[in-house]
Amino acid sequence: MPRVVIRYITCICQNFCRSRFALVAWKTVCLPKHEGGLGLLDIQASNNSFLAKQLWNIHQKQDSIWIRWIHHFYLNNHSIWNVQSQRTSSPLWKSIFALKNQLVGDYSGHSQVIDLLTD
Repeated sequence: MPRVVIRYITCICQNFCRSRFALVAWKTVCLPKHEGGLGLLDIQASNNSFLAKQLWNIHQKQDSIWIRWIHHFYLNNHSIWNVQSQRTSSPLWKSIFALKNQLVGDYSGHSQVIDLLTD
């Protein structure tokens, strides 16, 4: 989901939940009920979770049509860890790469570490 949409939905939810003054921080409101929150969904965290799942699926080369298309169109027999996003890439692809860079940074050996984790 684009960040603009996430911010807009979050703003609508915050405005609905607050009266005149915000009595509780939004992060506290998004906590589960058993932890003292209202159990509302944190849309940004859910979106990051979805992107991380797609990154993992692309790495594992699962047999879905979308993953095969990604490997053919974007990766061209390269690992996802060794490819960079291009200016003409789709917004979803750019988001996956932004999360990848956020998770592993510029560490040059991350490909070997991920391969060790999957063995």
